Amino acid sequence: MLDKLEAIRKRFDDVEKELSSPEAMSDMKRFAQLNKEYKDLTKIVEKHDIYANVLSNIDANKQILSTEKDEEFREMAKSELDMLIAQREELYAGESGSCWGERAGRGYPRIADPQRP
Repeated sequence: MLDKLEAIRKRFDDVEKELSSPEAMSDMKRFAQLNKEYKDLTKIVEKHDIYANVLSNIDANKQILSTEKDEEFREMAKSELDMLIAQREELYAGESGSCWGERAGRGYPRIADPQRP
């Protein structure tokens, strides 16, 4: 699933680059299509970035819990881990019950969490 997200990220970067090209600017129909696609992809890419950050922080806190000896520091990491797991679940569920509440409409894949239990 992360491969699909990377493909979406690549398409986002390509569309962004194409939007600034003279060819796209001279063809208003093409420019409008690219602009709409860019807007749709932006929603997914922004959510993905937030989601990836949460997953990274979950991993970091798990690492702290497995290696740290200081009990106070472990307690802080455990508290943050609980909060991050809840945040991951909220992001996964999305506002409308589907993953992130967004699908961008044009065949972009539903984004799922490979780490979700």
